[in-house]
Amino acid sequence: MSMKERIGRREREITELREAVKALESGKDCKVLYQFLESKNNIMKRLRENEKNVRKISHLENRHAIAHNFLFLYRKERRDYAQEISERDAKIAELEKELNQYRHSMFEEAASEHS
Repeated sequence: MSMKERIGRREREITELREAVKALESGKDCKVLYQFLESKNNIMKRLRENEKNVRKISHLENRHAIAHNFLFLYRKERRDYAQEISERDAKIAELEKELNQYRHSMFEEAASEHS
């Protein structure tokens, strides 16, 4: 073999090796890009799930606030009824006391007239 053939063969080997290295590097780049895209897709999926959970939580918080307001109004209404009932009971007790006083005075008048 001549020197030119050896040099030519070496240059071809070097060229083939460089192409192999480029192919491997592009393969690594593709793997890195694929991993990046896969992680991006996973993050986007988690983000959508989190947004969905936030909407659910917001909906539940709104329903909780409505229920809390309803309960507050219900309790206030019950307190108002209880206060109204106690006022009426006090008025009834007062009227019964007056009635008993009138009965007692009528009984005394009737007893004094019979004597």
